[in-house]
Amino acid sequence: RPLRPGVSLWFGGVYMAASASRASGVAEQIVAALRNRTNVRPEVLAEELGIDMKQIGAALPALTRERRIRTERTADNSVLLSFMPNEERRKLEGFTPEIAHIYDLIAQSGNRGISETDLVKKSNFLKPQVRKILTELENKELIRFYKTIEMKNRKMYVLFGVEPRRELTGGAWYTEQEFDTEFVRVLHKYIYEIVSKHPGCTLTYVAAALRESG
Repeated sequence: RPLRPGVSLWFGGVYMAASASRASGVAEQIVAALRNRTNVRPEVLAEELGIDMKQIGAALPALTRERRIRTERTADNSVLLSFMPNEERRKLEGFTPEIAHIYDLIAQSGNRGISETDLVKKSNFLKPQVRKILTELENKELIRFYKTIEMKNRKMYVLFGVEPRRELTGGAWYTEQEFDTEFVRVLHKYIYEIVSKHPGCTLTYVAAALRESG
């Protein structure tokens, strides 16, 4: 939600002071520096631009409210900044504050994602309302869900273009949240053939052969 003038907030290690002034010069510098970039740490941005972290923090509320940039939290609770493309901004036009709030919560969850249950808790919306919003965002291809290998029946929502963390999905070793025994069997057989044809070959050679095979 927008911060009122005079309100201060410590957000993921970044001091955000809302004031009447938008510090437009700094804001434009931030947008220009983030253009076509994703997952930039505020401290890195401050160093690149040669400006104080407090100036970065003061500009973030307006930039996120105007959807010129996107913020998300990492597993260690730090903040990452990304440029928001015009196409994504256009898709969000006309959305109610409630829909925008759910979208922002999902964006802030990063590549870990967030469950419907946690969205209900953090938004203070009723479950049917959250489900309706999720459906609308999915239909607009703004979000998608995945299921973790630990909780196969639980949907975790991420932004549409975000790739979930490999340790949560299992990566190549899992298909539809199930350990892919057939894939492992084929891989084992192929590696055995490589080693049999090239005795004494190194791990690097085997890896290169696997990459070439696709």
